[in-house]
Amino acid sequence: MKLTHTKAEQARVSDDDIRAMLEAFAGPAHPISDQEPISPKRAASRRTLILVAAAVVALGLFVPASLALLGQFSQTPHQFIGDASQPLNARKMIEQFISHKPGFEPTLTDVQPVVTANTPDGEYRVYELVFTDGIKGTAVVSSATGGIAGMSYGPPAACPAKWALQAGGSMVATPGKTPLYITGQTSNAVASVDVLYPDGHSTPAAVSNGYFLAWAIPLPGAPNSRSGFSPPVTLVARDAARNEIGHLSVRDDGDIPPAPGQSPQAVACG
Repeated sequence: MKLTHTKAEQARVSDDDIRAMLEAFAGPAHPISDQEPISPKRAASRRTLILVAAAVVALGLFVPASLALLGQFSQTPHQFIGDASQPLNARKMIEQFISHKPGFEPTLTDVQPVVTANTPDGEYRVYELVFTDGIKGTAVVSSATGGIAGMSYGPPAACPAKWALQAGGSMVATPGKTPLYITGQTSNAVASVDVLYPDGHSTPAAVSNGYFLAWAIPLPGAPNSRSGFSPPVTLVARDAARNEIGHLSVRDDGDIPPAPGQSPQAVACG
């Protein structure tokens, strides 16, 4: 669903790009029209994010930095929608979720910003979502006009003792062309998270308020398909002394499988 429509809009994705995006993370391909309503649903897997926008604007250069949002407080959905300090994309996403939510889905009660990051696609923000019935989730939102947004939520999941990272959802706008974004939670011991590529080089993820946002840059010539559009990477959690205290493996299709010995349906922890 396209969130904004302005004369200043810089870019639009084609129907083919939208189909590829949906095939990668949201099931069967269906072109998204400006009139089609959003029908959010509970995330069905560790990597599923509900995509609620389709226009992408590539902004800026890669600046590996994160801005902690300490001191930010949660808001009710209606307070958040009316807060002009939040990106329009984020407010539209929450507004449309409320408007089109099926009656059987949990009710969203609180929205809180937890991470802001400068990414290869410009500024992205992560929000913690709190629902009725003990449901929690996250939303990932591009701050660019006409950017993309995604949401995932489900029952709370517990990690084994001494966990450092807990996987959330992953999202890609155009497989093979734009970065794969990965979210999740961190334990109190985590000071930073690195994205380790197969060739040995690494880049920093954004970490604050118990959450992280990481991104994997597609390899040259990556396919626009369900798999292989992003390099397999490892998310490495480090403490304040830069010691490794945990990791998660991200496959080339964006999935984050549980560690050996865990249930195939368990949340990935590392």
